[in-house]
Amino acid sequence: MEAVIAIGIVAVAVPLILAATSAASRSRINSEADTRAAWIAKETQRQLTDAWRDLPATYFSTKPAFPAFSSEAEPLVLLFNQSAGLIGPGNAEVHASGSSNPEAYYMVTMYGEAAIPSTADQADNTLSKVFISVEHNAKSPRSKRNSNPFLVLIPRQTAP
Repeated sequence: MEAVIAIGIVAVAVPLILAATSAASRSRINSEADTRAAWIAKETQRQLTDAWRDLPATYFSTKPAFPAFSSEAEPLVLLFNQSAGLIGPGNAEVHASGSSNPEAYYMVTMYGEAAIPSTADQADNTLSKVFISVEHNAKSPRSKRNSNPFLVLIPRQTAP
């Protein structure tokens, strides 16, 4: 009788333990991705600001226009590995269907719009409202990627 009870307990306990372990692993992976996403977004913002200041910016081969560049429909795409190291630029096809690069883990999409503060007295006070989305897993189609959106306002970096 005790053997039947023990087998019943094991039959219930083992699946519960395995389910909890799997959920904890997914939670850990998502936590790491969220942390790296914030770092990638901040570094991308810094690189964009450097490009607008005419300083070396390794993320951009050509300087994006200020204040508006790309668009929500066709954003600028960058690929990163799991350690948050830049792999290189992507394109609209990679953005829609996922990257075939085996190292790609994060995909950054970004675009900018002109934003004029309500207190501005002239158009020279334009800001760039930059939308940055850090998505993972970059190999997945767009509908299956987890997205971390960021929004930053960046002032003009050089004289108009």
